[in-house]
Amino acid sequence: MSKIQYLLVSLLFTVNLCLSNNNYFPLTIGNYWIYSNDENPNYTYYYGVFDTTVIDNKVYFIYGTSKEYPSNYFRWDSSGILYNYDPYLHYEHIWFDFTTTEGEITSIYGIDSTLLYETIVIADSISVVCPVGTFENCKYVLFDDPSVFDDEMWYWFAPNVGIVKQAGAWLPTMSLSSAQIDSQILLIKPIEPPNPNSFRLLQIFPNPFNPITNIEFTLPTSGLVTLRVYDLMGDEVKTLVDQRLNRGTHSVVWNGSNFPSGVYFVKMVNGRFTQTQKVLLLK
Repeated sequence: MSKIQYLLVSLLFTVNLCLSNNNYFPLTIGNYWIYSNDENPNYTYYYGVFDTTVIDNKVYFIYGTSKEYPSNYFRWDSSGILYNYDPYLHYEHIWFDFTTTEGEITSIYGIDSTLLYETIVIADSISVVCPVGTFENCKYVLFDDPSVFDDEMWYWFAPNVGIVKQAGAWLPTMSLSSAQIDSQILLIKPIEPPNPNSFRLLQIFPNPFNPITNIEFTLPTSGLVTLRVYDLMGDEVKTLVDQRLNRGTHSVVWNGSNFPSGVYFVKMVNGRFTQTQKVLLLK
């Protein structure tokens, strides 16, 4: 296989915006962030904003790796403070005060005035390089529980994007590799040089996606091609291509707006050639 090249697309530029504090963590249903392990980029981690819920007349955004098992219930106040609600102990506490500046230390207290952790703004405006590009004016913050040894977490927040890098005392460093922020996509696209001398279903991208993804394939000769989408039960849910096509590289877009979140399989058939790829629709 040829060496994969990378092409920066969409918002792959240096972000240099002057924005309000709550844009350091944009909370909109459908936003998601995918991080790759700096030491092993094949390991990825997904976080998203799945829904909202109302608790004590306050609206919280459900954030985490899944709606069923969220890690946080977040809400902003008008001053730039991000609050988190603990669904197990049933109380709200400050998660981080984005109005704090370089050098400031803030103690975060929980129920019964118990110290949860301290936040320390290490830098208020630095550049952070990630697979999706370079972000300017980032806030670099340490979350530390002084009562526990090696319990630190470091976060780098970029304006209008959110967490672009994070690391922990016992966790690997993770950098942003793709995201969807307020309907805008930040990503890197692996470009595999098309080889029209072979039948091939190229890498589907983006994957995971919401709600649109692009499917490319190559044909060494003209012929009848079918490209169909199946669900986990093996039922066909969408026919994307069913026609005779000429030799070369072809592309088709699948819009999953009318389909539920989940795993799907894209199957290409051309004569005796069959190839299938798995895709993940996340809403």
